[in-house]
This record gives sequence, structure tokens and C-alpha cells, in this order.
Amino acid sequence: MAKTTKAVSADKKSNSNSVEKKSWAITKQHKIVLGSLLVLFSIALLLAFISFFIYGQQDQSAVNQLSDRNETVQNWLGKFGAFLADLMIYKGFGVASFLFVRLFFLTGIFLVLDISSKKLNRIWFWDLFVIIILSVLLGFFATSLPELGGIIGYELNLFSQDYLGKTGTLLVLIFGLIIYLIFKIKVSPEKIKSFFERTKKEIKTDLNSNPTSIDSSFYNLEEYAV
Repeated sequence: MAKTTKAVSADKKSNSNSVEKKSWAITKQHKIVLGSLLVLFSIALLLAFISFFIYGQQDQSAVNQLSDRNETVQNWLGKFGAFLADLMIYKGFGVASFLFVRLFFLTGIFLVLDISSKKLNRIWFWDLFVIIILSVLLGFFATSLPELGGIIGYELNLFSQDYLGKTGTLLVLIFGLIIYLIFKIKVSPEKIKSFFERTKKEIKTDLNSNPTSIDSSFYNLEEYAV
């Protein structure tokens, strides 16, 4: 009798746990709402970023005084857009932050269409990789154009130069580019060789076809000559 009561209580616990898990599960409606929000947020982020490069200097003082309602901004999304753009571009990764627009947009599309997240995970990984590499590279121009690499890119660039020097930092960035080309773009020595051979053949065919056209035009001129 005691065994049966224990079994019944264990079944009740398992059923209650399954009900709790189902209640916390993300439904298709939740994915559509969240995905739509991310798509709209990515569009808003794009507008904020573009207007930052137009009105960023004018809005700089207002960003530091967001609580003051008398301060006005020129950003297309108001103070919220000016704050986001300043945070992600000037204080963040610079122009590489535009890739966040793509990431949020694709994440929203994947959620709305209920697509498997395996491909999305790879997109996030490689885009974040490009964001870091590009911001560090543009950090070399921080003294003249700080918006290109952002504060994070500039600091990472300085940190790398402290230990590797400017040449070593460039070599590391080139190595990162090679990694991206090999594993993401799928570039191989064979593809590069075939590309050059193909372009060489195309150039040869163009050069071989040009003399015939020149000769024919020359003969046509001789025909109409007086």
C-alpha cells in the first residue's frame, strides 16, 4: 500500500513538473511577437545610426543630459535614438555596429518564420567576429575619426599595440581576415588559382577577339576611302 501511494505521489510530481515546463515554453505566438519587436527595433536602430552620422555632433551635449526635457536632439528617433547611437557607435564598436542591425533583423525573421536557430547561431558568431576585427582595425584612425572604430575598438587596438606593437596588431588582424575567408567565405588556394586562371583566359580571349574587330573596321575604312 505504501509503495502504491509513493508511486502515485511521484506521478503527480512528474505531471506538475511537465505542466510547469509547458507553461514556461515559448509558443509560436510569443515567437511572432518577439520576432516582430526585433525587426522593428533593427529598423529603428538603423535610422538612429544613420542620423547619428548626420546630427551626432549637435546631439552630443543633449546625450549627456537625457533627463533634461528642455534639451532637444536632431536624431530621427529622439533622445532614445541619440542615446543608442552614442552608446553603440561612439562608445561601442564604431561603424561595425551596423552589423547589429542585421543581427537583430535576422533574429526577428528567424523567430517569426520559426526557422531552426543553428544557422542563426553561425551568423551571430561570424558577425560578432567581424565586428571585433573591424572595430580594432578602424581603431588606428581614432585620433582623426573616433566614430569609425568606437571607444571599444580604440581601447582594444591600444591594448593589442601595448603587447604586440602596431605591426603585430596588423598581422593579427590579417590572420583574423584569413580565418574569416577560409571558414566563412570558403576561400581555398585551389579556388584562388582557378580564379586567376579563368581571368587570364578571359583576358586572352578578349585580346584575341579585338584584332579581328580592328582589322574589319580598317578594311571598312579603306572601302569608303577616296
